[in-house]
Amino acid sequence: MQDAQILNLYTTHQRDLLSYASSIVGDDGRAEDIAQDAYMRFSTAMSDEWRSNPVGYLFRIVRNLALDCRRRAQFEKALFSHNVDDIVEAIPAEKSAPEQEVMARNELELLQEAMDELPERTRMAVEMHRLGATNCAK
Repeated sequence: MQDAQILNLYTTHQRDLLSYASSIVGDDGRAEDIAQDAYMRFSTAMSDEWRSNPVGYLFRIVRNLALDCRRRAQFEKALFSHNVDDIVEAIPAEKSAPEQEVMARNELELLQEAMDELPERTRMAVEMHRLGATNCAK
């Protein structure tokens, strides 16, 4: 299949792909990222399955990416929903002065408050950059 044919196939089904991805992840912006990533993966894939059923294969790529994105979002939500005290208690204790512990706890609380005040997309960008998380549509 030529590049023009691949692009034509994608654009023909783009609306359905976006709808499908959005129904899984629940977010139109992420669905667009997933569909674009699926197109990139699809355009470089070369397998017999791809050639025999290209539309089905394209939808499978979207489904897999969307499910991965949803799982990652659920994991991150659970990860970042913990109380600051729980996080501090989970950190292995090192021999530190009580003043250092209080300062560290205060800094962590200030950081959490600042993160909570950010718009969701900005907060996610900061978390991805600082914590090394990756976008769902990698």
